[in-house]
Amino acid sequence: MTKRLALTLLVFSFLFAQADTLKNQSKESSFNHKPTVYKNKILSLSLQGHLGSLFATNFGVNNTFLGLSTSVTGKLDIYDNYQVGLGVLGAWNIFPYNEYLFDVSNTHFGYQSRQDVLNAYFRYINSNLTVVAGRYALEDIKTTKLAFDNDFIYGPLQGASINYAFKNSNIYLNYINSYLQTGILAGRIGSFMTTLKPFNPTSKDTFIGGEILSLGGNFSYKGFYISPWVLFNTHDLSSLGTSYFKPLVQAGLKSAYKFDFSLTSFSLTRLDVLFQANNLESYSMLSPSLATLIVFDEAFSFYYRAFAFELGGGFLASIAMPNLGKGAQSASQSIFALSDSTRFYGKYLNGIDYFKTGSITGYLFAKASTSRLSLQALAAFGTYKELSLALSYKLYTLKVEGIKRLSLDAGLAYSYASLSKLSFSLKHISDDNNALMAFTKLTF
Repeated sequence: MTKRLALTLLVFSFLFAQADTLKNQSKESSFNHKPTVYKNKILSLSLQGHLGSLFATNFGVNNTFLGLSTSVTGKLDIYDNYQVGLGVLGAWNIFPYNEYLFDVSNTHFGYQSRQDVLNAYFRYINSNLTVVAGRYALEDIKTTKLAFDNDFIYGPLQGASINYAFKNSNIYLNYINSYLQTGILAGRIGSFMTTLKPFNPTSKDTFIGGEILSLGGNFSYKGFYISPWVLFNTHDLSSLGTSYFKPLVQAGLKSAYKFDFSLTSFSLTRLDVLFQANNLESYSMLSPSLATLIVFDEAFSFYYRAFAFELGGGFLASIAMPNLGKGAQSASQSIFALSDSTRFYGKYLNGIDYFKTGSITGYLFAKASTSRLSLQALAAFGTYKELSLALSYKLYTLKVEGIKRLSLDAGLAYSYASLSKLSFSLKHISDDNNALMAFTKLTF
């Protein structure tokens, strides 16, 4: 333990020494990190990765840890139509030094010393068609903003995807047979290093269930955007049935409208509606469980010189619907989602599932950012309550020929979250806690 800690401190001392030197070399900054690229007429090789540290606590001895996270990914483009990707990801717990940081009943961080292959895929692309198979993240291989779009699938997965693009639309099919849980939630500062549960049968059986098929399409026209989709999972973990084939079915509609007030200001109105049916075994004596999720979000964005601001609000409602044939509401359940694009921090910092049926909440938020600084604040009220503040600051960047090659970010986030609901026995159930997270991330 002493040697491991000493080595960790030595590595971080070296990194911060290099950071100071590089910071003096480059005072420039940019919003997007670009991978290092090597090219010739046939091949183009790009490399990128990160080295990060994460401290998190729920203000209890058993709920405090310090961990390291690192990844390296290479992408080889062959001509313009083929790409091969290969990458690895690792996480190591530094404090407390043991294999499992929390007991089974309290694993919302779940930070363990684990390593796995992050990317191992082959992709073919032409002007309209994209086909990819292996281990990959949909958001990393998009050809357009429309491709592979689903607000509840985000992060590294294992399977195959097909996307066919038209002028202002596309259709896609995703097959997912495993998922690498890293805790990443789109737009939430620090979530990319929250946990690591590898691609293996145990993680699959406890996190995603069975084989997943997702079919959908997207269409955009003059500020309007609409995306219908359906999802089928062969093994629903929340189903009360006893067989392996316990299907879960979802149908959803994502819609948005962007209105430009001027060249520097606009509004974005978003609406997600999802219907879910599970507990569908034909021989079961139980009625199917039905639920719906509605997420509405209204954001106003404007720019002033080097500053960007975003203000707005919205609401979330996760509702159990009447059981078929019984007229009574379903028992408490959760909406199945590999990730989500909401603005809440409570899932990964506090371990609270705001997709549980019975969750009805409204929220207000504000964001401010520059090329170096990002600040977020949110207040939610209802059966799910949250007060969260998150800050990320770019300590330095290094540019080579105008392209950012190295950057060091540091961040801090606090979240108070509470979930309460009225059960059918009229007993009041509540969970609440405070959580604090700090991280550093060196990106190359």
